[in-house]
Amino acid sequence: MHGGEHSLLGYSTFDAGIVLDLSLVRSVRAASPKRTAQPQAGLCWGELDAVTEQHRLALTGGQVSHTGIAALTLRAGIGWPARQFDLMTDHLQAVA
Repeated sequence: MHGGEHSLLGYSTFDAGIVLDLSLVRSVRAASPKRTAQPQAGLCWGELDAVTEQHRLALTGGQVSHTGIAALTLRAGIGWPARQFDLMTDHLQAVA
């Protein structure tokens, strides 16, 4: 997946792989009363964090703001508060 380009040296791809460019799929809806956020796959962690913060929501998230949330979530989503609030993957409710 090509969302946040977390590996600038290209370590996140391999020669026989397929790269899905998700960089144009970048919106998010957050709802404070429901305590949910619906981000699209091309969003980066810093962008999601900024929107959820406005709604007084928080996710475990990543440690680097330019990490794509699709790969971050699929790879567990280990962030600073993970020991207290679990991994980002543990909070995933649905994928559409």
